[in-house]
Amino acid sequence: MPTYAVLWEKGTKHDFKSLGRQAAEQIRAAVETKLVHDPRQGKQLQGDFNPPLWSYRIGAYRVYTTSQRRNWSYGL
Repeated sequence: MPTYAVLWEKGTKHDFKSLGRQAAEQIRAAVETKLVHDPRQGKQLQGDFNPPLWSYRIGAYRVYTTSQRRNWSYGL
């Protein structure tokens, strides 16, 4: 099974700080253990997104992903 690189969007570090340590760790762990193997697990968003945009629910939060070849970018 291929593994994808995780590239966090620029504002994500700030978002993690505002969420608190427990929520940030929950999100980071889910992305780094689940989504690195299959970033398309979530729901593909409808609309004119190029490249396509995916949403994945982690607890009370949503992570949004997009692909650039084998690299996936993540943001909250």
